[in-house]
This record gives sequence, C-alpha cells and structure tokens, in this order.
Amino acid sequence: MNRLLLIFALLCASSQAQILQQIMQPAPSGAAPCTQTATFVQKESTAVTVHSGTSFTDSTTFDSIATSDAHTVLVALVEFDGSGASTPACTLNSVSMTIAGTPAHQSTNNMNAAIYTILNPGTGVPTFACSGTSISEYYYDAYVANKVSSSTPIRAGTYQATTGPTITVMSNTQDLGVAGMESSGTISAAPAAPENYTNSGTNAAGDALASTGASTQTFTWTASGSQAIVGASLMCQTN
Repeated sequence: MNRLLLIFALLCASSQAQILQQIMQPAPSGAAPCTQTATFVQKESTAVTVHSGTSFTDSTTFDSIATSDAHTVLVALVEFDGSGASTPACTLNSVSMTIAGTPAHQSTNNMNAAIYTILNPGTGVPTFACSGTSISEYYYDAYVANKVSSSTPIRAGTYQATTGPTITVMSNTQDLGVAGMESSGTISAAPAAPENYTNSGTNAAGDALASTGASTQTFTWTASGSQAIVGASLMCQTN
C-alpha cells in the first residue's frame, strides 16, 4: 500500500511540474496579442500590361505615400499568365519585395497569382517594378497599411494559394485580409470588400481586394473559365 501511495505522489508531482512548465513558457511569436488594429491607409495603382516575348519587365510609379514607419507595409497583389511563365521578381524603389509563398497556379490556362510585401516603404512617390519570363499578361493592385507587425506582416499560417472561385483565409479581428485572383474568363461579380478592383485584359481578367479583419474570411468570385487565387492576413501591430 505504501508503495502505491508513493507512486501516486510521484505522478502528481510530475503532472504539476509539467503544468507549471507550460504556464511559464512564453507564447509563440505568431500568437502575440495585438496592441494596435491594422488599418488601410491608401490604395496605390492598379493596371494591366499585355506583353509578348520571352523577357518581361514593367515599371510604374505609385501614388505618393505620406507617412511610413516600421509598422507600415505596402502589399502588392500580382496576377500573371503565360505558358511557362516564371514567378516575377518585384521591387519597390529597387529594393526587393518579399513574396508571401508559392504562387497559386492553375495549369489548364496557366493562370497565376502572388502576394508581395515590403515593410517601411518610405515616403514620397515610389517606383514599383516586376520582371520575369514568358509572361503574357500581368495585373497588379497595391495597398498601403499601417499598424501592422514590424517583423511578420503576413500572419503565420494564413497564406493560401488555390484554384477555383473561392478562397478561405484564417485571420484575426484586428488584422486586414487581402486576396487576388486571375481568371481565364470574365469576372462578373467580386466579393464585397471596402477595397476591390477588377482589371480586364486580352487573355484573362484580374481582381484584388482588401478587407477588414475577421476570424475567418471567405471570398467568392463569379467568373467563367478557370482561376488561380491567393489570400492572406496582414498581421496587426504587436509591439
């Protein structure tokens, strides 16, 4: 009996130690609480470029950015198509932008979509440029947001790349949602969002949106043909 009591006491002590250890562990960096709610400042340019040839380069100036700091992000949603098209390399004022993840790719009609970000883009009139190979058409929409994470502008685990007319993005009520879609056919209806812009080209159509945060966001387009869609959550300021 005494031996059983000793074993029980040791198990209880071990369990208490594990619980205490879990309490004392710091929260994961991606789960840090928001100190500010991310907010959209302005929409930048939106355009479509039709291109033929092997190499592709496009450069444009955006609207002037009034204020910028470590918690400011410029996010560009880029849609592109073409047989064998490479993923574009994009820059802002000749500084490389960060691609959020592997672009969405729809193989039947070579539709593609990607998200690029750059923190603290600076004030004044910026120059946005992308280059690649075998790109036939290329669409872009860009937004500036403040009060975002100064280390992780895309909340970990929220980037999604898919095909079809619908995408669901896990988010946070203090984040901002962004999504971009390219369709080989006509876009007849786009999701309701505070910022939403559609471009129509020769081979396809592109649409990008920006939305206020929610725990889960589902964006659905009505479009013919095939689609490639990307989406992500811009993480709120945490420090």
